[in-house]
Amino acid sequence: LKDAALSLDGKVMALNAQAEINQLLTEGYQKPSCVLVSPLERTLQTAALIFPGHKNTHVVEALRERRTGLPCDERKRAEEVAMRSTFQHMSFEHLCRQDSESKVWICPPNLNGLKLLDACTVEDKKELRRRCQSFLQTVAEMEEDSIAIVTHKGFLREMERGPLGRESAEEFGNCE
Repeated sequence: LKDAALSLDGKVMALNAQAEINQLLTEGYQKPSCVLVSPLERTLQTAALIFPGHKNTHVVEALRERRTGLPCDERKRAEEVAMRSTFQHMSFEHLCRQDSESKVWICPPNLNGLKLLDACTVEDKKELRRRCQSFLQTVAEMEEDSIAIVTHKGFLREMERGPLGRESAEEFGNCE
């Protein structure tokens, strides 16, 4: 399936993650002032369940799963997804512009030296790690105090094993 929806089990995991985050908030942890989310359907649904109605939610192409050429890793057009009531509080601004150019960003739009890829490009792990590094640089430049990131375990794995230098890092599970 192209850009498959979150399964029922995935929805339950997201709601459990929301409960865990709410518990952390009662323990004094800071509420995320910003939520950054991958543009794939399953992560958008996860973010909507964990952070319902969060006013500072941004859909970021750089957080997408590695481009494998498989249908499940190819997203729908931003205009189609942004109109859904579940996602209307999320900012799709940059994605809509990218879709109109029929190109995909591999770096967040506020970085210098953006590299555009054709929509059919397949990424290898080295390219994904470069995208992870660019994303980390962008996050480091943000003024937000607390940022929640909703992405894919493949992205997180390559970020840890690449730019963060943790070669033996354990794989993330769903909704961790």
